[in-house]
Amino acid sequence: MTDKWILIAEILGGIGLFLLGMIVMTDGLKSLAGNLIRFRLMEYTRSPYSGALCGAISTAILQSSSAVTVATVGFVRAGLMTFSHSLGVIFGANIGTTITGWLVLLFGFKLKLGVIAFPLIFAGALLRLFAKANIAALGLTIAGFGLIFVGITELQESMSTLREFFAFEGLSVSTFSQKLTVLGFAILFTLVTQSSSAGVAAALTALYSDLINFEVAATLVIGMDIGTTVTALMATTGASIAAKRTGYSHVIYNLFTGVSALIFVTPFVMAWEYITTQSIVENAEVALITFHSAFNLLGIIIVLPFSKLFAKVIEKLIRSSHETNSEQLDESLLNQPSIALDLALDSLKKQMMALLQATVGVLRTDPLAMTTKLVELQTDIDISREFIDKIPIEKNDHQERQRLLNLIHTLDHMQRLHERCEELPNQSFRHSLSSKSALPAEIADYSEQLCKAVTLLNNSIQRNQWSAPLKEVSILFEQLSAAHQEFRQKVLTKVTNDEFDIMDATNMLDTYRWLVHVAKHIERCASHLLEASALTAG
Repeated sequence: MTDKWILIAEILGGIGLFLLGMIVMTDGLKSLAGNLIRFRLMEYTRSPYSGALCGAISTAILQSSSAVTVATVGFVRAGLMTFSHSLGVIFGANIGTTITGWLVLLFGFKLKLGVIAFPLIFAGALLRLFAKANIAALGLTIAGFGLIFVGITELQESMSTLREFFAFEGLSVSTFSQKLTVLGFAILFTLVTQSSSAGVAAALTALYSDLINFEVAATLVIGMDIGTTVTALMATTGASIAAKRTGYSHVIYNLFTGVSALIFVTPFVMAWEYITTQSIVENAEVALITFHSAFNLLGIIIVLPFSKLFAKVIEKLIRSSHETNSEQLDESLLNQPSIALDLALDSLKKQMMALLQATVGVLRTDPLAMTTKLVELQTDIDISREFIDKIPIEKNDHQERQRLLNLIHTLDHMQRLHERCEELPNQSFRHSLSSKSALPAEIADYSEQLCKAVTLLNNSIQRNQWSAPLKEVSILFEQLSAAHQEFRQKVLTKVTNDEFDIMDATNMLDTYRWLVHVAKHIERCASHLLEASALTAG
């Protein structure tokens, strides 16, 4: 193998170590702060401005804009965050990604942490192997941090000798075609590495080694930002409408900031040299990261005041021909179990409300009119069952396992309630309720009580306040259960006295039994949903 190929292998190895460090550190930070950030994102995104600040801070802490973006998409689909507010978080995440460049510049170039990186990796590995819970996650974070700077050191050493094999003097962005070539390379690099941070680090190292000038480095950094949108666009394939809207918003925003940044590269150089009274070459690395931060910050300043208008345009451009209650269950979020559980919970709430409406429809109107609705609900239940079955929960995460268990119970009783709604619609049921004699009138009274309780429960679920209505359903279920045997005895006595024929008696007993089962499944569904919601809020 020639020296040239050895050098290329070393550069690729340096990039690989940097990427590995980012992955390991991000995993550690997610374990340390993931749940906290998840709740803070929901709590502090009441406006696009607070959302942008929260998105920037969250990304800076997690060192992963993808993690923050995925979480935000999940919150939108779960109804925990409005689409317009989510835009602030998405835009703010772009600011957070610039922190990586500052870390590389300050610790990799100025303080040269590569010298102590190996002890950091060793200490982090020991903590990860022998400590527990948060301390182990901290060890993972430290080890990842060390790997990042081993990668940076390797890149610096490799690039310092790269000039001997490649001529970089002719690399320029003075023409439009040259800019497109450099942008294309940056986008391709981001697609291959799946990390704009790695691209920024590589561009910064090349600039530090005097392999490229500031204009080329700036164009590369712009291309890295644009390159992240291709990944987001690919991720929307087959996803829900909310995911598509968020993905396209990310694309449009980054294209806007990228094109604007290309226009302002030369004015930035002039402004930098005027303010510092020095050539930009003397502090090119600082200037590059400042430029990266500046054009992302400028993009937010320009776009945020119009975020609601931006959201409306996106919503009009991307419409759903038919939205279902299970549409939000995007399997791309299964790698985020907490978010996946949030989505499943919200979806089951919507399905539960639709199923309660269908139950009232079966009781009060022509049951056959509910057939189409019940078919749609069965599809939703099947999709939810498949999604929930795939949610990976850690064995030691007892709260999340309890949430999952409650959702499984909810699904089971929803399926049983759905089957009850399908099995009853027939003329004998209508006859049982329409008869004016005492016993059928008793059934009709219970039926109307159940309708009123279910309607109240349905409205309360929408407001997330269904404890009191649930108690009414529970009391009604207990009354029906307690009176069942007595009612049965009354009916059989009437048959014996030739007041009812056996067919009428069978219809009445079946109808009463149906009401008992329906009340039971409604009570169980709502109880498990309430417990899952309480665990989520806790």
